[in-house]
Amino acid sequence: MNRTVKRISLFTLAAVMSFGMLIAPAAEAASSVPSKSAQKSFVRSSDAFSVNLFKKCAVHQRSNTVIAPMSVMTALAMTANGAEGRTLSQIEKTIAGGKSITATNRNVHYWYSKLPSTEGASLKNANSVWYRSSASVSGNFQQTVKDCYGADVNAADFSDSSTVNKMNDWVSKATDGKIPSIISSISSEDVLYILNAVSFDAKWDEPYYSNSVKSAYFRQENGSRQKIKLMSSDEYCYISDKNTTGFIKEYKDGYSFVALLPRKGITLSQYISNMSGTSFRRLINNRKKAGVAAYLPEFKTEYSADMNGALKSMGVKDAFSTRADFSGIDAVQPVRISGIRHKVYINVTPEGTTAGAATSVQVPMGPMPITKTVRLNRPFVYAVIDDSTGLLIFMGAVRNI
Repeated sequence: MNRTVKRISLFTLAAVMSFGMLIAPAAEAASSVPSKSAQKSFVRSSDAFSVNLFKKCAVHQRSNTVIAPMSVMTALAMTANGAEGRTLSQIEKTIAGGKSITATNRNVHYWYSKLPSTEGASLKNANSVWYRSSASVSGNFQQTVKDCYGADVNAADFSDSSTVNKMNDWVSKATDGKIPSIISSISSEDVLYILNAVSFDAKWDEPYYSNSVKSAYFRQENGSRQKIKLMSSDEYCYISDKNTTGFIKEYKDGYSFVALLPRKGITLSQYISNMSGTSFRRLINNRKKAGVAAYLPEFKTEYSADMNGALKSMGVKDAFSTRADFSGIDAVQPVRISGIRHKVYINVTPEGTTAGAATSVQVPMGPMPITKTVRLNRPFVYAVIDDSTGLLIFMGAVRNI
């Protein structure tokens, strides 16, 4: 007997430096603190997932790419709370190195609860679940995503066109209008939508002033030159290995920008294809205190992609097929994931934000002689990391400005 397979749609969104006020996960949920070893294991598995997903999205691109891997992980983790059997184990292996979804709930919740959120720098997360009002969505699933992810859960009339507007209004509000809409229509087969939004807003610890921004040229992969605005600064954290030179520039209050420039003779695609979570973490851990003449271009990137192919190739296969087992969401009708869409916006400017950017934390060691130079005037990789945990929040590749 043929069974109609209903569909789940996941949408992950990230708006960087969007000044949006978002809703953090409920503090009272998933209250147990992961052990130190569990936290370290979570960072390792997050590194692996983040870099692997970035490689899948960026290695063959000819344009700029940026993703928010924690946004994708959060949406998948929420969905995994309704998965069973092989569907669940595939998601657990892909996003958490095989650790249980219960452990991932605890680690993600703990991480979000520890994120700095000040006037100088904030990273906030919002989640919502929308399901067809006639569907039999498990109460346990609803309670778990509320408790562990602070999700708003909404029963909605999917036959009413205004429901699309309501979901897009939620998206627009959560990203302060940077991503005004993501859903164009609801199919008669759709039973559930899971939305995640991440907003990052930070001032530079040491801002750029007008006299440190000059016209320059960026050499693209095809050899052509592009006129850009290049921001110069003296930094004090140098990173390098046999394939990379780079620097770390701090934001206020707990976040940092990581710039990775492939050495000459290595194309950006070659560099990205050889990256791993381990190699990225090694670069960060082996950073050196050294004066760096750092040159960073102003740039803005908007990126949109379906993540189905990338996640299938990473091991999440059954979830997209008729073999999917999401009986923890709906025990009556079989459901599967029909698509995961990801949108990201990033804007790097001299100002960052406004008030007080020049009065940031001082460099503790005093002035250091400039011995290194890193000029990002050709294709490079960058990331934004949380200083306290080291977790990758955003990762991107700039091929043109």
